[in-house]
Amino acid sequence: MAIDHPSDPHAASPEGPGGNVIFEEVSPYGNRMAIVEDDGRAVYLHLVGPEGSDIETVSLWLRNRGPAPMGLPEDWEHADQGPALPFEACVHPMGLPPFDPAALNAIWFPEGDAIAIREGESVIGVIPPWVGSSDCPGYARDCRMATPIAWPLKRAHAPGAPHPNAAVAPDGPVAVSANPVMDRVEGAAAFWSDWQGGTPWASLQQALVAAYEIGLASAAGAHRYYSVDAGHWPPRFLLESRADDTAIYASGGMCIRPQPLIDRYYDNPETVRHVELALSLDISLVPETPIGALNHLSQLLVMPWTLGGWLGTGHTVPARHLPVGPSGTVFTSFLVHGDPPSAPDVILPHYRGSPVNLLWLLPITEAERQLAVTEGSEALCERLFAAGVTARHRDRTSLA
Repeated sequence: MAIDHPSDPHAASPEGPGGNVIFEEVSPYGNRMAIVEDDGRAVYLHLVGPEGSDIETVSLWLRNRGPAPMGLPEDWEHADQGPALPFEACVHPMGLPPFDPAALNAIWFPEGDAIAIREGESVIGVIPPWVGSSDCPGYARDCRMATPIAWPLKRAHAPGAPHPNAAVAPDGPVAVSANPVMDRVEGAAAFWSDWQGGTPWASLQQALVAAYEIGLASAAGAHRYYSVDAGHWPPRFLLESRADDTAIYASGGMCIRPQPLIDRYYDNPETVRHVELALSLDISLVPETPIGALNHLSQLLVMPWTLGGWLGTGHTVPARHLPVGPSGTVFTSFLVHGDPPSAPDVILPHYRGSPVNLLWLLPITEAERQLAVTEGSEALCERLFAAGVTARHRDRTSLA
């Protein structure tokens, strides 16, 4: 299946430090731009967020172009250009010639917020997903000791592992085994290779549909399938299941892309990285398929990558076009929950070795959302569930 790249070349804006740009590329999702800059003293990789967003630019040293200094300048964090790597941290302390721009290429992590830069087939720098949550600036091949501007790629480690504060041997390729960062790079390359050169969707699609057919009863004996990707990658669908008192709308295909930022908040991110969404409505509210609500639900399937966030229990997201019951109560948001009361037991298939979690969308009022903001989502959940709110949304008055 072909993968669409963003049609707008300005989806991410290359507003970073000035210098000679020798490489730039927008992520497959259009939410980041990678820029490699050579100012004649040092070469840096910059990962830039969309123009006007709150995403901070991340910069990683890649190479000194001349002799290394003995240390970092005192005011280096406030300078317009990144400093050269200090002598003791350099694999090549006398500097190296410029990179050949034609040899540079990128491997984007499937999350869309991390990247590896290669010179030919050799990885020269990695900005992993957890940069920004710790003092790690990223990993560089030509770095041999941890510094504020680069950590050694040969001693790359995942969050929580010992700090790489010892020198490493300067010669030889970066090993893939026993290096979790390089393992992630290899995994990212395999992910794109599978989708560019194969057809993994058919088997995943069938497995998701089968899981829903088992877990979601349908009074009609069949489920209605809606394709909601408009022909763009990744493929996505919504499945409608109508029983005697319930209409459930569940997604498929959202799990293909791991959610961004998860590595910053979870010690074991694999358990929450891949998700699908489901919305359960009392059948009295939806005598016909709620097309407007389904259109909005289809937009939520791409929200983590367009807005640079992630969805998990306790989060709230906007709700649009939900049917209004006899009480007249308007529900303006969804509370996301992984295990609300009376939720159907749906076991989704693993994807690329990781579990896929089904997150339920519980409609809430604006007052209830404000309660979650002021007192926390746990307080809102306690109030909702104590009042009998379940996974199936029924007409009710506001509880806040």
